[in-house]
Amino acid sequence: MLKEYFIVGRYIANIPASKDISSFILAQVEEDLKGISPNALKGYLDGLFNVIEGEEIDIEDEEDE
Repeated sequence: MLKEYFIVGRYIANIPASKDISSFILAQVEEDLKGISPNALKGYLDGLFNVIEGEEIDIEDEEDE
């Protein structure tokens, strides 16, 4: 058995009406990551993401589908 986990990111942005939400936010996160030093990356990730525990998954059932 495996257990699934969801990684949920929080990001606050002012999105122009003409922009696609997903593309705009992912581009902003990409820009933010470019400016972070390797030493500061853990703090950035800890502040941006939460891990939510999911259900147990039977890997054999998943392979049958």
